[in-house]
Amino acid sequence: MRILAAVLLGMVFTGGLALAAQAPQSAPASSSAAPEAPAQANTELARLAATLKPGQWAELNTQGFTKEMTQTSKTYSIFGWSDDGTWDPVTEQFLFMGFRQEYKFIAYRASTNTWQSYPAIECKQTFGHPYGNNAVDPANGIFYTLECGTDRIHAFDTRKGSWSALPPVPFKHQGLALSIEYFPEKKALIFLYHHQAYAYDPASNKWTEWVKNIPSKPDHVLFHYNPKHKCLLLIGGKKDNCLVSVIDAQGNIAAKKNAPVEIGMGSAYNTAVPDPVTGDAIVCSMKDDTYAYDLVADEWHNLGKTAEVTPLRLGCPIGAALPKYGVTMWVEGYTASARHVWLYRHQRPAK
Repeated sequence: MRILAAVLLGMVFTGGLALAAQAPQSAPASSSAAPEAPAQANTELARLAATLKPGQWAELNTQGFTKEMTQTSKTYSIFGWSDDGTWDPVTEQFLFMGFRQEYKFIAYRASTNTWQSYPAIECKQTFGHPYGNNAVDPANGIFYTLECGTDRIHAFDTRKGSWSALPPVPFKHQGLALSIEYFPEKKALIFLYHHQAYAYDPASNKWTEWVKNIPSKPDHVLFHYNPKHKCLLLIGGKKDNCLVSVIDAQGNIAAKKNAPVEIGMGSAYNTAVPDPVTGDAIVCSMKDDTYAYDLVADEWHNLGKTAEVTPLRLGCPIGAALPKYGVTMWVEGYTASARHVWLYRHQRPAK
């Protein structure tokens, strides 16, 4: 296990979606055995997280994270053009639906410290990437994924190990690099589309238009729920790549200070993860610097070259906040030669 000290950035994320407990249509993928209840203590993840001091990174040595798991049959990586890892606190699993000409659904389970593959969704689409197409309802253990380039969203019950389908979104869908997120305070799944946000309410099993006039377009935007500040954070994108805004549970939009550099899911390979303790957002560019964004103070802090202040090296890492452990998890799997899992306990930069 390697432990590296690093100072990172703080920024506050907000992202939300609400989950569909009822699914009116049967989903295309088959089911698997229901996961076991998570161990609440004495796991490798819990032990490592407990040792971390503020500002420290450490590698979590896991089992089963193989090349075959992260590469498609045509040797493409399912990572890339996405930072959309998710953490399910119900079963204590890190979940990621990756895509590059075919889908692969992978999971790390804390109770066993191992990776496994679940049945992925089936689709005819062969062009695109994972983008911001993943989300989790943290109260009910439902994982959501948007089928790239379509209006179809699928729900995976982590306790039952089975798929179901949500009703189609209420608009003519066009585009690839879009995002969804679960918003616990609204109890809804949120879909960003053309300066608007749509919300799915599982109680009524219906989509409604929720927020209009969002400053940035959703293409390639980094879109996350902030468990500390209980809001949704939008950073950058393909064209509006410096814009930052926040949406609260009432649908109020607040424009924030622009990012100091262009940010998005494209060639810069940006990853943003909300810190569950401070609410800061950690934004890493694998080709440049790491930044901390303090949402409350509305301040950006350059923490230095990513290669110097973090152990991240492989490009296109995906990440998620782990509120129970007070850390963030970062997963690297873009290259066939190496795969790593890191934990980071954030320390706010000195002012």
